Amino acid sequence: MKRANIIGMLVALAITPAAMAATISVTQTPGAHFSAGGELTAKTTPTEILGLQTQGPGTFQTFCIESHVDLATELNYTYTLGQTDHSGNTLKLGTAWLFEQFSNNSLPGYAHNVTQAGMLQGAIWFFQGQTANPSSDAAGYNISSSNPYVIDAVSILGASAGNASSGAFGVSVIQLSHPSDNTVGQDLLGIVPVPDGGSTIALLGLAIVGFESLRRRLA
Repeated sequence: MKRANIIGMLVALAITPAAMAATISVTQTPGAHFSAGGELTAKTTPTEILGLQTQGPGTFQTFCIESHVDLATELNYTYTLGQTDHSGNTLKLGTAWLFEQFSNNSLPGYAHNVTQAGMLQGAIWFFQGQTANPSSDAAGYNISSSNPYVIDAVSILGASAGNASSGAFGVSVIQLSHPSDNTVGQDLLGIVPVPDGGSTIALLGLAIVGFESLRRRLA
């Protein structure tokens, strides 16, 4: 086999898991879903998905950031990652901090139940400038500056909690689209892992060096 062909195979093996990323489906998380909001369980297909940190075999817990956009469950959505929702509203620093704390199981006082999930959803919607839909849910979500999770974020971040996050804490907006016609779906939150510092490329380089050494020995 020619050297160029083997190198090409090694490169393909290195990039294939990331390149296979395709769709995300979402379901309500039993016991931690308040009305139209709260915790959601997202499932990626395939399980190795581009640019997102998963918490299990292709799954992660998330929250929506738009209160007036319907989210169909069990539908395979296509997606893009960014720092704004479909309406152009920027992801806020307070939202990013709360979600990063939630994802790392380090959010003070949070428990995976209906009450706490509703309150955290309300805090996220507060920072994103959303209102409850329907309005009768407002009391449960507490979309206000008195929400305990809003208070937590402001105590850490100060006035900057309402500023654009600009990728802080590794949090990204996942814009979902219906694959049939690319119409707008809901927007979710996700963690983008820190790059591996080039370790994949380094390992690839070592493999190529090893192959070259073997080739010379057999020549």
